[in-house]
Amino acid sequence: MMRTNIISGLAALIFLIQPVCSKEIKYRLSDVSNELKQNVKAVIRNHSVELEIFSPEQAVKRVIYAVTVLKDNGMDKANFMQFYNKFITISKIHGTVYNKDGEPVQRISGDEILDYSAISGFSLYQDSRVKFIQPKYRIVPFTVEYTYEIKYDGLLSFPEWMPCEDYNISVEQSSVTIITPSAYKFRYKEMNLNAQPEILEKNQKKIYKWHLVSFPALSKEEYSLPVTAIVPAVYFAPTDFVMDKYTGNCETWESFGNWFRSLNEGKNNLTEERRKEIRNLVNGAENDRDKIRILYQYMQNRTRYVSIQLGIGGWQPFDAAVVDKTGYGDCKALTNYMKTLLECAGIRSYYTLVNAGRDKNVFLSDFPSNQFNHVILFVPLKEDTVWLECTSQHSPFGYLGTFTDDRDVLVISESGGVLVRTPSFSSEENSKTSSMEVKINKGISVVNLCISYSGMFYDEMMPVFMDDFEGRKKKVENILNVQNSDIRSFEFRQVREKIPALKLVAAMEFRNLSTEVNKRLIIPVTLFKRTEIPSLSARERRSDIYIERSFSVCDSVRFVLPEHYQMEQIPENRQLVSPYGKYTLELSKDGNQILAIRKLVLNKGIYPRQEYDRFYSFIDNINKLDNSKIILQNE
Repeated sequence: MMRTNIISGLAALIFLIQPVCSKEIKYRLSDVSNELKQNVKAVIRNHSVELEIFSPEQAVKRVIYAVTVLKDNGMDKANFMQFYNKFITISKIHGTVYNKDGEPVQRISGDEILDYSAISGFSLYQDSRVKFIQPKYRIVPFTVEYTYEIKYDGLLSFPEWMPCEDYNISVEQSSVTIITPSAYKFRYKEMNLNAQPEILEKNQKKIYKWHLVSFPALSKEEYSLPVTAIVPAVYFAPTDFVMDKYTGNCETWESFGNWFRSLNEGKNNLTEERRKEIRNLVNGAENDRDKIRILYQYMQNRTRYVSIQLGIGGWQPFDAAVVDKTGYGDCKALTNYMKTLLECAGIRSYYTLVNAGRDKNVFLSDFPSNQFNHVILFVPLKEDTVWLECTSQHSPFGYLGTFTDDRDVLVISESGGVLVRTPSFSSEENSKTSSMEVKINKGISVVNLCISYSGMFYDEMMPVFMDDFEGRKKKVENILNVQNSDIRSFEFRQVREKIPALKLVAAMEFRNLSTEVNKRLIIPVTLFKRTEIPSLSARERRSDIYIERSFSVCDSVRFVLPEHYQMEQIPENRQLVSPYGKYTLELSKDGNQILAIRKLVLNKGIYPRQEYDRFYSFIDNINKLDNSKIILQNE
């Protein structure tokens, strides 16, 4: 009986495996050229996209995607992840995994397709979801192929075609085909691509096709442009579109802005009682700027950010009355609420679309289209302009940090959309300034320090400041990044000004800060590991040099010498000047003290790769000078 069960089980297993093993061989690793396997974590074997448009409202996308994973750090490329909502439906998902010899080893079944909320825990109302697959087969190298369809019920945005979206990924073959009715109009913009599309007309349809073959992987270099700025891509946008019965046109920024303006009409309702309260609140203010400050703080104290993703709510704000009553809203709703509060005080402001993020993404200012993911408020005054981030309860008044700084934004005015640039920070505003006193001893040296962070450095430190004490302590230890040291005490002080700052005040003890050699003490001029600029690892350059933001770092260190020691040697004062920035190192002696002042300024910009030797020399010399030493002699 047991023998019969085993044989039956084996027969069933063979039956299950047989369909997989009987299929044709596909995606053998040996078929990939050596050029495409050099310095890569994965190879895209085939990425074929066909977008068929039926009307300004209806379209379907058919996709074949196959990728060969060569290294463990490329595992994420084998995952399937597609977002959907009320306007997007995903269907016909099939997946097959092949081994390195191109033999099918796994069919991905329906129960392996996970389906969950895309923003669970962050959204009060949401219909945004994601379908996700992670293949169980993990023996590299392997290939996974997915086929699926996406139906669009509304075409505010077309998916762009970007065959390679990451460094160390090569492409064997990728194509995109757009099929439209003959009379349908859409627009496209090619980037880093020389080939023109093939355009055919057939059966009262127009067919556009772009194709890329044998694209070698790009390696990430220090100070590189975002990968999306240098890889081949084609961006698409409709001329006329319909979203949830709201008709729009995005042929120009003006017309695109008018669509958003129509979504916001009639969303400025507040009770007369609340309007009266607002007017009374700003009654004693000296000027409009003070009124804005008062109402911004009022808004921050009464509201909190909650993501709202529900139908057209992905683009349309809640009414101001809803936010006023509930005390919550997303970026759209809170910005509209703040705009309404200012309106009560007689101050005109403008709802503004922005592509937000710490890293500034590629923005096509000459290609009107939906390139935005966030909303802020623009308040023009006679003497000045005020920008307001309305989603943060902690953001200082009038401060736009690295999330929305220095980029084109679309202001929704009475006459439509207008492109405006958000403020950029100078090197003096993006600054980290430290003042330290170091009492040198052969055993334990005592360091008292104060570091002021502003601009981009302020933004980097805010998560530390917002953490609890234990979290702060661990992060401060990591930031100061010093071995053989103990932090005895630390505290943060926040300076809420137009360019806000965080000050870190700390007392530390260093073990073996100085090194004793032949009755001499050797002391590093730079106490902490420098993280503002990386060492350049390569002597050759393939891409342009990109410094995203200007910034400055100034360290003033006062060394108090131990008894019975005198200065034998200190580094010479040095200055390095280049188009990329400036560096100075100055040391002076005063009694039993040595003052070392180090200052670095880096200038934002895109510099041609032909200048790399000069840039390399500038950075390399900085790193060498940062390793300078002070030598003390025992009397």
